[in-house]
Amino acid sequence: MIIIKNKAMQLKNIEEQICNALKPFAKSALDRGLSDRQWTTEMKEIIGDLGVSNGFEVCATGFPDKFSTEWLFDITWYRNDSNGNLVETPLIVESEWNSKIEEIKYDFEKLLVARADYKVMIFQGSTTNIPNIISQLKQEVNVFKATIPQDRYLFIAYNMDKGEFEFDQLIVK
Repeated sequence: MIIIKNKAMQLKNIEEQICNALKPFAKSALDRGLSDRQWTTEMKEIIGDLGVSNGFEVCATGFPDKFSTEWLFDITWYRNDSNGNLVETPLIVESEWNSKIEEIKYDFEKLLVARADYKVMIFQGSTTNIPNIISQLKQEVNVFKATIPQDRYLFIAYNMDKGEFEFDQLIVK
């Protein structure tokens, strides 16, 4: 089940694809007893494959025969022009499996300074701390001086108590 905390979520196609791809992954990862590192690797591959299927080049460490090496973020989708010039980075992803807010914020702050159509933060927590973490991350966006209208953030929280992902979103007005 996809749990959407923000009832007014306005998912665009890319965000929908990510949510739909990760939904069955949680149960599969639990059933297979994956370690945190394995979770991260498989999620990166899922999101990377979505980037390729949407016509983008992908950077993500751990897939030398599939994607370019990690560049700036855990996952970057990008497109170059015919001269090899970077023309867009439609999606960037950071993830942090340590459930301490300080560790999550450290990675999230990379998304604050980046220019991308979609900024995705993946983390894990409990039923009681996920809302607090998301609230703090949204506050980070609100106080960051370089935030601009239409910045999009998708928060993907693995709820350790329920064994499923929860999704929330912020579109800056």
